[in-house]
Amino acid sequence: MKNQLFIWPCNTPEDAIRWLEWDRSSSQVLSQGQLENGSALAQLQPHASRNQVILLLPGSSCFYTQVQLPNTSKQAQTAIPFMLEDKLCQPIEDLHIAHRPMDSALNRQVVAVEHTLMQTWIDAFNQAQIQLETITPDYLALPLQPDYATLLHAGPELVCRYPQHAASMPAATFQQWQPLLPEVSTVNELGGGATCENSTSSDSAHAALASLASGFNPKDLVNLRQAQYLPQGQLSVWGSKLKLAAALAAIALCAQFAIFKMESAKLQQQITDYDTQVKQVFVSAFPETRRVINPRSQMKAKLAQMKRGSGNFRFLEIMNQAAPTLANAQGIKLEQIRYLQKDNAVKLTLSAPDFESINNLQSALNSKSLRAEPGAYQQTGSNQVSAQITLQD
Repeated sequence: MKNQLFIWPCNTPEDAIRWLEWDRSSSQVLSQGQLENGSALAQLQPHASRNQVILLLPGSSCFYTQVQLPNTSKQAQTAIPFMLEDKLCQPIEDLHIAHRPMDSALNRQVVAVEHTLMQTWIDAFNQAQIQLETITPDYLALPLQPDYATLLHAGPELVCRYPQHAASMPAATFQQWQPLLPEVSTVNELGGGATCENSTSSDSAHAALASLASGFNPKDLVNLRQAQYLPQGQLSVWGSKLKLAAALAAIALCAQFAIFKMESAKLQQQITDYDTQVKQVFVSAFPETRRVINPRSQMKAKLAQMKRGSGNFRFLEIMNQAAPTLANAQGIKLEQIRYLQKDNAVKLTLSAPDFESINNLQSALNSKSLRAEPGAYQQTGSNQVSAQITLQD
């Protein structure tokens, strides 16, 4: 478990900066001090290398509130900045707005801070080569409990946190503001760290910062390092996750493409088989045709020619009646079709597993207003017979 390095500026990076190294296991101060300004942050590198670095922004530079969302959708969270417009004195686009859930996913803590201030601090830490993991207002480091308030006196300044409110302000201002706050059962007052001007010589100089460190709980605060201000390491993690997701999507896409190619090949084979069967049927019906180029078109032409040559051409009518029965005949294969123009009949040559199947087919055709006359029967194999049936209507 990493210890923590708390850095608490008096105001801007040009002002004094208090710092404190905190032992989380024993809840004790390991070391502490004060820097002249932000340009001296590099002096903290030895401490920063072994600790989680936390920047506590002066609460007076941040805006804090709580909002209730209608639901947990992404659209509802995107609307949070617009829910604050009436409470803010600056354009939304000038502010970085961060949030996190509180007691429920719908109740959100929200902090707004100027983009310029965020970038100034991040640039200062980057220049000092210190990895800054957490940025939060100082008042959110105080403990958060229902029906409980904490007041931290830091010289003339007062840092306070109530269940629904938090702020940093001059103590005199708080006296005017306090009557407007909801009553709580317990008010815990923490005393008396020195101010920035006189906090360099005594052990009590960092008492206020030690109080903030002791109450610090990441679950009760809003870390401003969100969105475009995420630490570089977290951006790399997210980048890795996105790369993994992209790789998985590419694999899935390749798999889908392979399946599509296989299905296309299978369908093409079915079309080829169908064309072959059509050609076989055509040759069987019109054996005198020597050259088959387009069996469908040639079949239509032959049938039209036959129909013109006979006033009583019944081939299509007979086949239309017989086709459903032939299609439903299990195990029976149509080998040849011959049209007997003289008798206006259709002769079918069939193969089947046994003679009983042929007899059943003949009976089924007779029930379709057709006259099905049996022809030659022949055993062609151990489980194969060949037969002819002549159809007339």
